[in-house]
Amino acid sequence: MRMTVLTRMTLLASACLLLAACSSNFLVYKEGRHFYVTSTGQELKSVLCDSGDLKRILEESKLNLPLQSKLDESICGTGKVRERVLAVLEEMSREERSTLKMSFQAHGYDINNVANC
Repeated sequence: MRMTVLTRMTLLASACLLLAACSSNFLVYKEGRHFYVTSTGQELKSVLCDSGDLKRILEESKLNLPLQSKLDESICGTGKVRERVLAVLEEMSREERSTLKMSFQAHGYDINNVANC
């Protein structure tokens, strides 16, 4: 059976989405800027932390308050370390990570959308 280019592209896109969905780390994209939530770069700090977006995203996610605090501190706190953010994300259940990603989307962020990068 010969696969068309469209079929190959569909299979590749599906595989990428599956891999991205299983990962603790995820790519966020908004208004032409993108970064992984574990990034230690200034762009993440500007877009998520300084703007107050992360606090709003966490509050509206309805995740438990201790988890919200851990996420806020690990992502926007001083002395951010990628491995610490990954550890917090990996401690979360699949449902909690899904809830967090949906809250990002509700605030205008695309998640794991590699076509925009």
